[in-house]
Amino acid sequence: MDDSLSIKILVVGDPGVGKTSLLTRICSESFSSNTEPTVGCDIRIKMLKNFQGHDIRLQLWEAAGKMTKNSLSYQLKVRISMQRCQDYM
Repeated sequence: MDDSLSIKILVVGDPGVGKTSLLTRICSESFSSNTEPTVGCDIRIKMLKNFQGHDIRLQLWEAAGKMTKNSLSYQLKVRISMQRCQDYM
């Protein structure tokens, strides 16, 4: 039996609020005050070993702050996220 879990998290917010800095801190355990704006989407992976008896693979998705609601990729991500949320209810 595989005791690993995979969790996907989408991080969204206004431009310049620190989404990239937060994910860099989580994944690299470092901090840089000089980051470039994200273009499109950035995906990072963080492995958590033996967290409450499980290995967890975090997929951290960062959506660019300038993404508009009319953007096709934004609409797809929202739709997929909402559908998956309903699976947990």
